This record gives sequence, C-alpha cells and structure tokens, in this order.
Amino acid sequence: MEPVRQEVRYHRLRESEGEDPETQEEVTVYLHRRSSRAVIQARNRETCLRIFSSVLLLAVSLGFVLYELKYGSLEPPSTPKRRPGSDDPAWNFTWTGPPQHHHHGEQEAEGSTPEERQTSHHHGDMGQSEPASHNHGDGIYHHAAVVTDSETCSGIALEVLRTEGTVVDAGIAAALCLAVVHPHTASIGGVFSSLYYNGTSSNITALNAMPLDASPSTYGIPLMLQGLWLLHQKHGRMKWSDLLHTTITLANRGFLVDTVLSAALEANRQTVLSSVGLCSLFCAANNNLKGIGAMAKNPQLGKTLVQIATAMTDAAIPDGVIQSLSSDIEVSERQSFTKAISKKYLRFENPVTLDLPGITLHVAPSPTAGKILADSLREIYQIPIPPNTSNANATVRAYQILLNSSKVMYALGGARPSNAPASFSQQPLPPWRPAPVGGNVVVADTYGNIFVMSLSLNSSFGSGFVSPSTGILLSDFTQGPELPPAFSPMFWACPSVLQFGTNGDVMGLAATGGSSVPFSLAQVILNHLYLKEDLTNSVRGPLVDLSSDSSDPWTDYFGVWGRKPESVRNPGEHPSAVVAVEVEAEHVKVSKSLGLCCYDKGM
Repeated sequence: MEPVRQEVRYHRLRESEGEDPETQEEVTVYLHRRSSRAVIQARNRETCLRIFSSVLLLAVSLGFVLYELKYGSLEPPSTPKRRPGSDDPAWNFTWTGPPQHHHHGEQEAEGSTPEERQTSHHHGDMGQSEPASHNHGDGIYHHAAVVTDSETCSGIALEVLRTEGTVVDAGIAAALCLAVVHPHTASIGGVFSSLYYNGTSSNITALNAMPLDASPSTYGIPLMLQGLWLLHQKHGRMKWSDLLHTTITLANRGFLVDTVLSAALEANRQTVLSSVGLCSLFCAANNNLKGIGAMAKNPQLGKTLVQIATAMTDAAIPDGVIQSLSSDIEVSERQSFTKAISKKYLRFENPVTLDLPGITLHVAPSPTAGKILADSLREIYQIPIPPNTSNANATVRAYQILLNSSKVMYALGGARPSNAPASFSQQPLPPWRPAPVGGNVVVADTYGNIFVMSLSLNSSFGSGFVSPSTGILLSDFTQGPELPPAFSPMFWACPSVLQFGTNGDVMGLAATGGSSVPFSLAQVILNHLYLKEDLTNSVRGPLVDLSSDSSDPWTDYFGVWGRKPESVRNPGEHPSAVVAVEVEAEHVKVSKSLGLCCYDKGM
C-alpha cells in the first residue's frame, strides 16, 4: 500500500496593486504520512530501549550497594589536617575498619611497630567493617569510648570524637561540661591531674593543674582553664572556641538536673541553702532544692566562657575575667588572690613509671598520690607467691602483701590514719588533708590513645562561693594559710596508664574518693594482672577479706568497708568508684564500679 500523499499549495500575495500577476509565485508542499506499521515498530524500539536502560541502571546501582555492604566505604577515608605542633595521629571516625590489635601475650609480626601499624591503617589497610549483626555486650566498643560521671558530658565528648577531635579534645570538652552540669565535683575554679598516652609513639605526658603552694586566700586558686588550654595546645586538633561552644550553650540555655547532681544537692543541703550563689542556681520555690529533671542555668558563667573562648591566648585566664573575679573577693584578699591567679607555673612532666613483668605502669607525679600506688605495687611483685599454692590461698597471700605494703608506702608518703601506730612513721602528720578526687574523665580509642583526668574541688561544691560577676564556683583547695613552706598541697588522684608488653594493648585507670584511691587502684591491678581475674570482676568485686580485723584504723583509711559485696552493702552505699578502660584485640572495653559513678558512651 502506497503512503498517502497530501498536497498543500502556497500562493504568494501581491505586495502592491501594480504588481504583475504573472510574477506571483506558487509553492506546493507534499506531506507523506508513514504507515501505521512503521509507526508501531518505531514505538516498540523506543520502549525496548527505555526498558533496557532502566534495567542497566538498576544493575549498576545494585552492584554499588553490594560492594558497599561487603567492602565498606567506596571512597578512602579523609584524613583531617594535623594541627602544627601536635604529636597526635591524624585520624577520625569516617573509616569503617578498626585497626588490628592483639591479645595480651600474642606476638607482633617481625618489624612491626605501633607507628607502622597505624600508618598502614591510614593508607587504606583498615580491614573489613563489622557486619550489621556483629555486636557485643555493654561497655565494649569498636572504635572509641568515653567515660564521665555525666551522661550529657559523655555524649558531648563522643561527638567531638565523631568529628575531628583527638582523645584530648574530647577530654577537654567533657571537663568543661562537668564544670557546668556537675558543680559538686568540677568547676573552672577547681584543679585536675591528667595523663595522656599517645598510642602511635608510645609517648606519655603528665599535667597537674594544681597549685605548688598553699592558697594565700580563703578560696582555692582556679587552675582548670590554664591546664586545659595547655593540653589543647600540645595535643588538641579542634579549635579552642569550638570545644567551649556546647558548654556555653548549656550554661546559657540550661541543663536538666540529673540523678547524680540531685543526690549531691540533697547530701549537701545546708551548704547549698546557705550559699547565695549556689541557691540562686539550684534552689526551687519555698527553699526547696531542685530535683531530678528540673532546669538549671548559669548565664553569668556562659558570658565568662564566651570571653575565655575568644580572649584566651596563653596559659593564663584573660585579664578581664581576673578583674571581674577579683572584684568579688574580700578587699583584704584581692591583691594576694590576683597575684596568685596570674602566676604561670603549669608545665608538662614525665610520669612516675614502674616496670613490672609484662607490664609498665605510668602514674601522675607529685603532688598526686601516684608514687604511693607505684611503690605499693612494686612491693607486691617483689614478694612472689610460692608455687603450688591453691587459688584461694594465693588470693589471701596476695591481699596480705597488698595491705602490709600499702600501709608502709602510705606512711612514707606522708599519709596515714591519725590513730595509726607510730611504728609506721616517726614523722608527725602534716597540717593538711589531701584533696579527694571528685570525678574522672577517661577517653580511649582503638589506636591505643588514652587520656585520663581526675578532677577536684577539694570538697563537694568546693567553697560554696559562686562569683556573682563571673558565675565561677571557687574551690576550697587551700590547705589553710598557715601551711608551712615545706608542705605543699597533696591530691589523692592517681590517673594511671598500663602498657602490656609491646603488643599495643593498653589500659587507663582512675578512681574517685579520698585516701582509698591508691589502694583501690592497686586492688584492681592486683586482681586483674597478678591474679588473672576478669577486669569487670576486678573493678566491682570485694577485693580484700572482709573478715579482717575491723579495729585496724587502716581498714577505713583504705576504704575496705566501701568494697563490700552487694549482698551486704547498704542501699545506695557506693563511697568509692573505679573506672577502667582497656584497649585490646581491636576493641575498647569499659569496666566500672556499681552505683552512680560513671556513664560510658562509644562507637
């Protein structure tokens, strides 16, 4: 069948009346219509092409999804820029595969060093990501963990790690957060002791943000900010102002009173009610204290933190903040207080190090109690337990050694119960009491980087004095103006790091409390490493024979009564708390005491 031809004629119109009709043009246009069969065939070809293209795109997309599930990210992990002067490895948590670590006692490949292992991780040799079904129990994480006494602060520190922060950045953010939400244990007006262990270089540094002299005023000298700033300059990566941002928001917009703070407010009711500054923050109507879930704000502290975020350029509190703070002090004390707060004597130090069979212990140096802990453990390892001793007898023998060695080392360190036998030391007791540990911050990642910090205000809520101009709660870490020059203040803190041989495994340890802190940590190390007990049981379990002589004054001094089994412990009785964070076999494991001691978060 021939196609139908359509004809269209076109006639050109004359442009004027005088134009010759013969010159007019005529155009004929022929339109050919295709057959219906050809049209159908063309449409079928077009439909097939579209279906084929869709199937091809679907197959490519499915391939990408399967590749992603099996091998992780399709792009190499981005490496954040290392801040000049920082000795931290440049890493973040955009990668999907954890680094390789080994159990205690396993051998590394020949020639393998922590630096080489970490370098290989940054060049893409990350291993495969964990499958979606791979999970562990509570307290075990694949990449990093943060432990603080506040769930809010642990979450803030974890977010720092999720971005580009180092473990020290995360620790700084956590400490600043605690200074707002847990003023019974931490404050910008307080002190701290810290250890940082670099898992790549195996370097370890200590920083004690504590006074070398007794405070010349009624209030303790604020040193927390100066210490945090030094830590940031040496080991941080994020901007200083960014680390303060969330804390400023908490102070300005408010935070909810948690279970821990509520318990502290109730336990220190008279201190809070008698303090104008504290009561303005935590007193509700009718002179009642704010309870769990109540909103609390400290906008004056928020304004001060803004100044600190923008004007702090060295290890000194900005002059404007010092002037405001000093203006709130009694006139008779202003000059001495201003002079003391303007001193710049904080510095990084080497830790006290103890080499033992298979492990190396690092603890913060004086004026902390780290040396007491190290000396006690040295005595334990120097007295071997006879072979063929039953487990029960070996445990009893180990505890006897621990108790006896701790008594001697405490006394040599200038600390003992006031009613202890004079045979332990002929020297008189110093005219001060060492400051207790109020709270701890522990941050670790699977590269073996660990940061441990112990915080204190000396007393719960410190001096109870909140500076009206700055919102800063000052401590009472003064030890009295009559303190002789030969006696410097002492802090019961023992932030510790344990290295296990050369395989890269490492552990951070800290404890809260007073005179019980060195002894509690020695017990954990004794049980876990000497007696080969599980870490969680080592931290939680009763670690000494409770049938021992209760009339011995050292019993209470060591906090033995605070380690009772759950079955004989009074409700709510958790006077001492220990936290241990162990990096082993590609994971970070958190073990902690029972009670309201610690909140861990990780990824």
